[in-house]
Amino acid sequence: MGDRLITVMDNSSMSISTKEEKKEIINTMIVPQRLFQQRDNELTWILSSSTLRLFSFNMNLLHCLCLVIMCLTVSLAMPKRAKREAYDLPDGINLLLNADLKSTFSCNGDGYFADVDNNCQVFHVCHGYEEGRPRQWSFACGNQTVFNQLTFTCSYPEEAVPCDKAPDFFYLNGNVQQGDPEVPFLQDQDVQNAAAFIPGFGARI
Repeated sequence: MGDRLITVMDNSSMSISTKEEKKEIINTMIVPQRLFQQRDNELTWILSSSTLRLFSFNMNLLHCLCLVIMCLTVSLAMPKRAKREAYDLPDGINLLLNADLKSTFSCNGDGYFADVDNNCQVFHVCHGYEEGRPRQWSFACGNQTVFNQLTFTCSYPEEAVPCDKAPDFFYLNGNVQQGDPEVPFLQDQDVQNAAAFIPGFGARI
């Protein structure tokens, strides 16, 4: 009887021991599984975050490309501005001149030049060359004024060098081309030359 009791107790303890071992085994299997699941979740979050950032970057890049394409389209669609050419003057220039515009002047060196054939109401700026030809820009003086070759400004006729004498003062462009601010634009000899044609000019200077 005593031996049987011991045996039953031994069997019971062995049974308990076996259940605990089973729990431990189950726990040892579940814990890594949870860990793996947690790591999978973290990895999934990392991948999702990276994918989101990559998507955002691609969208920003796409927006930039669209903006560039739109700018190019607008710039190509706009009419190109034509280069200003010689005698490219406003409409109505014939009314200002009270005569037909004569396009006989051509540049022969850099500087500012009165157009004698148009009564000095038109003047030209010449500078450099383009495609083997001198670059020339034409302008018109305001109503009742002419280009004064002495001062390179539009003045009233009585205060300007007579138009037919303007070529005698083309040499003054050389004073401008020196580019030295310390050198006077008009020398004493220049003033004396102009005084013969503009009454009182020397006294005003």
